[in-house]
Amino acid sequence: MSKFILPIFIIVVLAIFGEILAQCIPPGANFCKDANLLCSLNELNGYTCSMPNYSNPTGCSPLCPQGGGAHNTAWWAFVTNGGNVTITITYQNCSVNGTGVQLGIWGDCECKESIACQPNCTGAGQFTVNADFQACKLYYLFVDGCSGDVCDFTITTTGGESPKLQPLGKINNEEDLIIDFCKGDCEKNFFINAQPMGCVAEYVWKLDGKEIIGKNQNSINLIFSDENDFQLCVKAIVGNIKSNSICSESEQVCAFIKIRNSVDKIGDKILKKNQYPYDWFGDTIFLPGKYRHKFLDMACCPFDSVVTFECDLSDPNCDISNNFNTIITPGDGSKNETLFFNSSTQNSELIIYDKWGSVLFRSSNYSNDWNGITNNGTELPDGVYIYTLKSNNGLILLKGTVTIKRK
Repeated sequence: MSKFILPIFIIVVLAIFGEILAQCIPPGANFCKDANLLCSLNELNGYTCSMPNYSNPTGCSPLCPQGGGAHNTAWWAFVTNGGNVTITITYQNCSVNGTGVQLGIWGDCECKESIACQPNCTGAGQFTVNADFQACKLYYLFVDGCSGDVCDFTITTTGGESPKLQPLGKINNEEDLIIDFCKGDCEKNFFINAQPMGCVAEYVWKLDGKEIIGKNQNSINLIFSDENDFQLCVKAIVGNIKSNSICSESEQVCAFIKIRNSVDKIGDKILKKNQYPYDWFGDTIFLPGKYRHKFLDMACCPFDSVVTFECDLSDPNCDISNNFNTIITPGDGSKNETLFFNSSTQNSELIIYDKWGSVLFRSSNYSNDWNGITNNGTELPDGVYIYTLKSNNGLILLKGTVTIKRK
């Protein structure tokens, strides 16, 4: 008996091995988003398989724009080098109801971009679909049994070679790969030239080695709020980044980004007495002196304009001390009962200090009405106090002393 055991064992092993080889390679997926990625349609040329023999209605509804419904759907994903492609499916041995198969191609898994579809059910036979593909774009092919039919099928293809990425250019076309930008809150644009073949690739951008999530186009906008040196790198990928199924990728190209503070712009302006107080881009200038204001240039770079305002010495009345009072006499009925400024103080902040620097009074929208009373209602004694008047952006407009005389 033993001499018969070995041949039987070999037959069984060969049968099992043959069954393994007969499995669909690459296998179809139950869901579009889980489809195995093929790097060319050549991988489906001569492909022989059967659709699932269980209910798997994961196709679109309707299955094709022209109609049809999903029953036992299998999915494959693929990319090509673009151009016209012909896909032919031949099917036979339909074991459920003999109605045949349906085949289609979608440009997404959301059923928004139908490329080609055949919803008709005509029994065993053959049909062909044609499509014009974009290079490197991800497409999804399905095969479904009509009313759940299970058939043996063979797919043959013409065209649809594997895509080839061209070398990337330089970031922002900078030959020396060093890009200077100013520090600020404006977005800086970085780009890489698209491939000449029009490949719809995805791009992986990294800043100092860390991937910039969600930026998979050939152009990105970044904000640099710190003065520093950075390295920005990018490479193009053909395939499905989310599933790490990559068919082709370019060499990485990098650029060094230098972020620097903008230098101050210095100037001066001479005013006559009757020009005080002077409105300087929303800041009120009461006295000669050096003032600073922040601006953005045409390139959206922030800079400080530092201007020295001077009184015109040719003006014999170049004394502007009467633009404000330095002595207040609360309760005497005179015009000096309050600390006033001969200019609009709207949106200006007045702060009163004692000689030790303690804040006695604060008004964020001063209206020329301070009469020697603290914020909690305490009447200040006669004496000398320090004041500052600030603009709404913190610029000190005036700083000095005010004297209270009640008697």
